[in-house]
Amino acid sequence: MNESLSVSQLYQELKFHIETSFSNIRINGELSSFIRSQAGHYYFSLKDDDSILNGAFFKFDALNSPDIAKLKDGDLVEVRGKVTLYNKRSNVQIIAKSIKALNKKGHLQEKFEKLKLKLSKEGLFDVSSKKTLPKSIKKIAVISSPSAAGLQDFIKIMKRNCFFYDILIVPSLVQGEKAAPLIIKAMEKIEARKDIDLLVLTRGGGSIEDLWCFNDESLVRKVSNFPIPVLSAIGHERDNTLTDFSADLRVETPSAAAEYLSNSQSKLIERYLNSKKGLIVYKERFLFEKKIQLEKYRPSNLYNKIFESFNSLKKRVEACSPRRSIERIDIYSYIMRLEDTRNSLKMFSSLYVERFNAQISKLESLLMAISPQNVMKRGYSYIKNKKKVVGSLKEFDKINKKDSLEIHFHDGSKGLY
Repeated sequence: MNESLSVSQLYQELKFHIETSFSNIRINGELSSFIRSQAGHYYFSLKDDDSILNGAFFKFDALNSPDIAKLKDGDLVEVRGKVTLYNKRSNVQIIAKSIKALNKKGHLQEKFEKLKLKLSKEGLFDVSSKKTLPKSIKKIAVISSPSAAGLQDFIKIMKRNCFFYDILIVPSLVQGEKAAPLIIKAMEKIEARKDIDLLVLTRGGGSIEDLWCFNDESLVRKVSNFPIPVLSAIGHERDNTLTDFSADLRVETPSAAAEYLSNSQSKLIERYLNSKKGLIVYKERFLFEKKIQLEKYRPSNLYNKIFESFNSLKKRVEACSPRRSIERIDIYSYIMRLEDTRNSLKMFSSLYVERFNAQISKLESLLMAISPQNVMKRGYSYIKNKKKVVGSLKEFDKINKKDSLEIHFHDGSKGLY
């Protein structure tokens, strides 16, 4: 080619040839870093002893694979799909159309389980052999890579929640072939010290290859026989290494390890704050009560109480004096006042009865004067029609000739017709 190509043009050429040549192929390999995204897509790696190929299995294709949920890291699978080039990352990857388990385990997974079974039979993972974490921890040694995100998370949480732990960071590789021997050397340095109460092995998550150093047989045995209690905080929740099984305690993540270790101090801080609050309340109540007591025994208040008692006794003495008794014994004046009152009541009663009788006589005369019987004696009479008094000329005109009428006088009555 005489003309030079841009990077993008070269990628387009490579992409065309790769996708044309490998548009529908089948690849066997060990499944690794198999995860499902929130959108429902699956991402994974296929590997063998020498190579790794990244892949993606999108949701609309995964719906046609009912066994997809059963797949896990370490499974040997057959992936059918097309190979493509992702130019943003310079990655060759496979876009899967289907993934089928081959009912065989991958090389590393098989190696992992064989070693696990061997060490388990030797008793390295027995619960009875686990050391108990000390209740009073003052100094913690942490083996990790200084640049590891998991270590930073661990330190951040410990700084936030703790106030009297000393933390010694012992740097080491935590990935690759050289990692296991370096971790063992770091443990030997810690073992030589006499001031460490707890060892924490920590590393962030990764594939089975990334975490493989923690499956090293020498390291697993070293952890199991270590004289100081070991806490393993390697990977994420779904990651398991043989070091996790041989450690005295295993937590899911470095952050979980920090939360676990700082939990007792968090409770201690909470108790301290509650005690402080209680002491402040007690102090205020104590001062208030003592202030009331001081007020009670204040000289001016005592003087007032004495003065009040003196006045009370003075009044009692005056009430018992002979002069007051003599004044109370003036019974003659009392009898005279009583006699005057009796006479006044007698005179008032007589006048009241006379007035009442006069009023009754007056009302009786008035009643007699207006009595109907006395009025009719003066020549008056009245007519009744069917026991009803005819009171007006209009009512008289309305009387039927067949009706019987009666006329009443003061000395009797008589029918008209």
